[in-house]
Amino acid sequence: DLSYDEIDYNQGPTYAMELGDLPIYFGYSPRITPEIYYNTVKEVRNRYGCELFIFDNLQILVVSDNEADYSKATKLFKNMAMELDIMMLLISQPTKIGSERELSFDDLKGSSAIGQDPDEIILLNRKKIKDNNGFDALESKTKVLVDKSRFALGGGCLLEFVGNKSKFIEKKKGVINEWQSSNRDNE
Repeated sequence: DLSYDEIDYNQGPTYAMELGDLPIYFGYSPRITPEIYYNTVKEVRNRYGCELFIFDNLQILVVSDNEADYSKATKLFKNMAMELDIMMLLISQPTKIGSERELSFDDLKGSSAIGQDPDEIILLNRKKIKDNNGFDALESKTKVLVDKSRFALGGGCLLEFVGNKSKFIEKKKGVINEWQSSNRDNE
């Protein structure tokens, strides 16, 4: 629950914190490679018993216009999850699309393998708006959509983004109904 101003990155490369009784480890490296990440995940799993890993973001690891490079990376993450018996969340950035429609997994930047390899794809859709100074900004209201699910039906929900803490909170039911009504009126 820290804001960006409260984080001292000089204390890195790893932060440990808790969410309730759940320990969370956060690490970063400016020169990450697939091999470094694999070895780090394996060591953290063995040393601390971690079973869930999140990599943010695929486009930092793969700096290429070649779809085969993205395909190789997504297969690496899938194989790592299966080989090490862990859950893996891979964050990917979308291609640039207009604000007139919502994202689908076909809009993820890189390769069609990004849509094929994962068991689940969860998209966060935030509308572009103009801020008070006329600049493009993203609305805090966020539609979460399970666009692909190998073992479930999928679905969605609405969240509110708290920017200075990079945190999403659940929308209250009455507020969600209000927001859905106003969005229908704008469409």
